[in-house]
Amino acid sequence: MPDFVPKQSVSLSAPKLQESSGPLSPPPPPPPPPMAGDKAPRASTQGAPPPPPPPGLHGAASLEGAIPTLPVFLAGNRAQNPLKPAGMALPQVIKPTRPMKQLFWNKLPMGNITQTVWKDICDPSSDVGTIELDFTEIDEIFCKNQIVSTNANAKTEKKKAVSLFGQNRANNIGIMLSRIKLSYPEIRTALLKILDNDLSIENLKAIKQYVPTNDEIEVVREYDGDFEVLGAAEKFYRQIVDIPRLSERLTAMIFRRRLEIDVAELKPEMDVLRMTIDELQNSKRLKGLLKTILLIGNHMNASSFRGNAYGFQLDALLKIRDTKGVEGAKPGSTTLLHYLAKAVNAKDPSLLKFIDEVPHLEAAARISVQTLMSSVNSLVGGMNQIREETQALRKVKTLPPNDLFIEVMEKFVDANEEGIQKLIEVGQSLEIDLKKLLMFYGEDPNNAKPEDFFGMLVSFSTMLQNSQAENEALAKKLEKNQQTANKNRRPSDTLAGSSVAPVRDGNLDDAIRGLRTGLRRNRGARPTSRVFDISPEALQSINASLHSRQSSRQR
Repeated sequence: MPDFVPKQSVSLSAPKLQESSGPLSPPPPPPPPPMAGDKAPRASTQGAPPPPPPPGLHGAASLEGAIPTLPVFLAGNRAQNPLKPAGMALPQVIKPTRPMKQLFWNKLPMGNITQTVWKDICDPSSDVGTIELDFTEIDEIFCKNQIVSTNANAKTEKKKAVSLFGQNRANNIGIMLSRIKLSYPEIRTALLKILDNDLSIENLKAIKQYVPTNDEIEVVREYDGDFEVLGAAEKFYRQIVDIPRLSERLTAMIFRRRLEIDVAELKPEMDVLRMTIDELQNSKRLKGLLKTILLIGNHMNASSFRGNAYGFQLDALLKIRDTKGVEGAKPGSTTLLHYLAKAVNAKDPSLLKFIDEVPHLEAAARISVQTLMSSVNSLVGGMNQIREETQALRKVKTLPPNDLFIEVMEKFVDANEEGIQKLIEVGQSLEIDLKKLLMFYGEDPNNAKPEDFFGMLVSFSTMLQNSQAENEALAKKLEKNQQTANKNRRPSDTLAGSSVAPVRDGNLDDAIRGLRTGLRRNRGARPTSRVFDISPEALQSINASLHSRQSSRQR
């Protein structure tokens, strides 16, 4: 599209610029270059105008001729431009009543409007209709700061929360608080009055994890601004900063709530260990099995320094399987453990299931004695900490109103002190008896762990019973193979003229097997069984005999 330059632009604007160019002080800065696609019109008279002055040079003379057309073609010129295309009028603009969000667009240069659709739109004589708009509604919807008009008491403007802490710290505290279905004053009251129904153990642990540091306490106390604009973390800390020794208080509260649960978990484990000690000390089957192993081991070690042993460390039980039998040995002798199972099963099968006399052994193997004793000792430490905390709070000059910590905790200590003392005594006695048990079975109590010792016996029991099961499976397989071989054997190999072969050297088993099959003896008056081989000569003799009998009867 060729550039269109209205003639009246030059003739109308030149006089005004000339009138205002005389007394300018200081002169205006050089104008910016035209927008892309715009071409500055050149004066049609007096020849070409002088070039614009270089940057930094100002003078009234330089304004003549070159500047008059620039205001017309500057895109985005915010100043009211009196030069509008002929026959065009903007619809009436109603100013907004509040700051509005902006609709970002690029204004078309004024000189290009007359050849666009906008000429018709802005032409008062055009038939383009104008709809009525509710500008008040537009102001409410698209203002910069929206008004929340839910009710009369609602805030007219949402203020951004003020954070006094780091963003991550504040966010984590906010997440923690969102899981506690109490207001901040209610949380404060529950901490002061030790209200078990309001705060769970998990709530107490979460609060303890985010106890305010000394720096955070100082920041909250020094803040003198509007507390309503603070974030959730800051508002919560403002409620609890005056609770003395908050971290120690929470530790005591958690211990108080956990005591009954911890004792309920410790007692069954201590009972299992106590019963396992008694069962192992009195197990006759285990002792009989160990004696059998000692006999076999001394026999095998007779020619070495390991022989003539009166006992052995029980870790050797797991090594019995490593001693393998020679190739071609009797079935059930694959390893020494298989042989042990076979021998014990033949003489006293009950020894294979010695673990039946120690029914609590497997459960005891899953208990860490060290952890158990540490838990018992922690109960003692927890009670001592509560005593120390109540004494420390008594020295605090001013406690918050309704602080019932000292009263509640002293009653708790009085009610549970005797039970904790008994638990300590049981734990100490159990620890001594476990060491005695290890020594009873030849173990070093300073190096061996009870749970490892129990686990070793459980593993040996499993290995022994598995070996016996493998022996039984092998025996069934051999028996099945023997039965198959017997079925495939020809009767003529074992019978000669009668249902039972005469007993000779080497075929006693065949004779017994023949008796078990129940074969009947041959009778002279009956035909020979089909299972026997008959020679042609014998068959011919039989036929001749039958023919002779028939001839006699006919006579």
